[in-house]
Amino acid sequence: MYKQLEAEGRLLSDDWGDYDGSHAVFLPKQMTPEELEYGADAIDRRFISTGRCLSRTARQIGDFGLSTAMQIQS
Repeated sequence: MYKQLEAEGRLLSDDWGDYDGSHAVFLPKQMTPEELEYGADAIDRRFISTGRCLSRTARQIGDFGLSTAMQIQS
């Protein structure tokens, strides 16, 4: 994918420090880089929030028991 984006002139950064999942490092075809960053941040807030993690853990404890839920979280 990197080589394809490079060939298309759509790479925005050559700094590997930017490749951290929170920076748009390529020019998307149907949105701005800022929209991509905003969308990725919104997904993080929704699915990786503390409340969601606690909810998932509680559900796993109910479904599988404490020892299995703790293994799933690791």
